Amino acid sequence: MKNRIFILLLSVMTVFACSRDQLITEDVNSIEQEAGIQERTGKKPVKRPFKLTAKGAYSVFVTNDGTCPEFTLRASTEGNATHLGRIVQVEQWCWNGTQADLGARTLTIIAANGDELYGTPISVEWSSFFTFEELVSINGGTGRFENATGEFRQWVEISRDENPMGGDLIFGSFSVSGFGTVTY
Repeated sequence: MKNRIFILLLSVMTVFACSRDQLITEDVNSIEQEAGIQERTGKKPVKRPFKLTAKGAYSVFVTNDGTCPEFTLRASTEGNATHLGRIVQVEQWCWNGTQADLGARTLTIIAANGDELYGTPISVEWSSFFTFEELVSINGGTGRFENATGEFRQWVEISRDENPMGGDLIFGSFSVSGFGTVTY
């Protein structure tokens, strides 16, 4: 009789011991899966330092299509940025000819893998006719930057090249460097 009780008690303890280990294992697996999902979906964004350097070209032309009241400036650079690697940075400015801050602007930084980081220049300070500093607000993107936020300052040095064709078109080259933070 004692043996039966002992075997029954041992069996019950074994069942509970295995069940408890299984629950702990399931909890650990669940936590690990949740952490993996958070990494992939960006549920827990992390604030990171951000730097960029690039060189490129710009052109200004008279806009006659109604999308911009007077002038459009398009600029494109190639360079490097932290968290993006090799980049192409594209800016478009719409200017009415009188605003000191050059009007409405958009900025897109495209990573080598195609992920995009979007920004809006929110202030500009001219230190000379050919150099200025601007503050850029980061407001989303695609891929891993889908809900990105942050801001960075960039320093821009431009040169105006002579237009061999004449007319209203202005074009030249420029370099840009900047730093700040991006949260994604």
